[in-house]
Amino acid sequence: MYFLFFLLLILASLFLYGFIRKGVFYSYCMAALARRNVAKPNFFQCVAIVLMDRAVMALAIYRLNYKIGNPFVGRFLTNFGHLLTGVEIYFNAELGSGFQLWHGQGTVIGQNSKVGKNTLILHQVTLGSGFVVVGNGVKIGCGAKLLGNIEVGDGCVISANAVVTKDVPPGKLVKIDGTLLDIDENKEIIFGTRLP
Repeated sequence: MYFLFFLLLILASLFLYGFIRKGVFYSYCMAALARRNVAKPNFFQCVAIVLMDRAVMALAIYRLNYKIGNPFVGRFLTNFGHLLTGVEIYFNAELGSGFQLWHGQGTVIGQNSKVGKNTLILHQVTLGSGFVVVGNGVKIGCGAKLLGNIEVGDGCVISANAVVTKDVPPGKLVKIDGTLLDIDENKEIIFGTRLP
C-alpha cells in the first residue's frame, strides 16, 4: 500500500516538475525548499521534499482531495492523510499559493477555512469551528487557535498559544492574552517575539 502511495508521489512530482511549474502545489514545494535554503532545486530535491517532508505530503494529499471535491472521498482522504502525516486538512478548505506548514503535527485546518497566499503556520494550530478567513502573509505561531466566524487581516502575526475569537485588523500582532499591537515595519517579528 505504501509502495503504491510513494510511487504515486514520484509520478506526481515528475508531473509537477516538468509540466506545472506555476501551479499551487509547486509553490508549496518551492516554499519548503526555500525554507531549507535551496535556491535552484533540481528534480531529485523536489522528489525528496515530496516524499520526506510530512507537511508537504499533507499538502499533496490536500491538493488531491481538493481537486476531487467529493465529500465521501474527501473524508476518507482526510483521515488517511491524518493517519499518515498527523495533519488534518479538510477537502473544502482553501489554501493559497506559497502556503507553508512547518512541522505540521497536530495541525487542523477545518471545513470552510480560507487561508491566503504566503501564510506560515506552525504545529498544533487549529483553524476551525466556523468560517475562518486568514489573509495573505499571516504568521501563526504554534498552538494558536482561531475559532468562530472570524477574519484575520493581511500581514498579521498570531502569537503562540493565542486563542482568537474575534476579527483582527490587518498589520496587527495578537498576543497570547488577546491584546492587539501594531506591528512596527522596521522590526522583524517572528511569531510574536521581537528579534534583537
